[in-house]
Amino acid sequence: MYKHYIRVNEKNEVIAAFSTAFQDPVVGDVELVADTEERHFNLTLQSDLGVYKYIYNPATNTIHERTEEELEEIEEPIRNKMEIENEIVVQKKILADTDWIIDKISEYEILGSDTSPLLSKYAVQLESRANAREEINRLEMQI
Repeated sequence: MYKHYIRVNEKNEVIAAFSTAFQDPVVGDVELVADTEERHFNLTLQSDLGVYKYIYNPATNTIHERTEEELEEIEEPIRNKMEIENEIVVQKKILADTDWIIDKISEYEILGSDTSPLLSKYAVQLESRANAREEINRLEMQI
């Protein structure tokens, strides 16, 4: 015979679910099912964005799954942050892809050469770099 246990965090979110067939409980684990023939007790505990899906109710010794609406509400700020971070990566790639222009202009300056032809030739890329830096700064303020 086996027992099924869960482990919860301070918010009573279920962070682990297991059977004594495969794992021994530790202090603080909660026994949900005693004496069962079922060896396996597997739950998909997290959503795709890492939000715990199950909540433990200690008053009734039961767990319930969060609704899609509850998950969406919790996941929305996570999704928004991910979108901002992805856009920062895009903007940083613009900078990385045009770093060579800055190196070239800097080299001309170090050698005492006239940089105005380069500034004219690469004006569009330099403006794009300035816009990318502004966008990165704006986005980082939102995180």
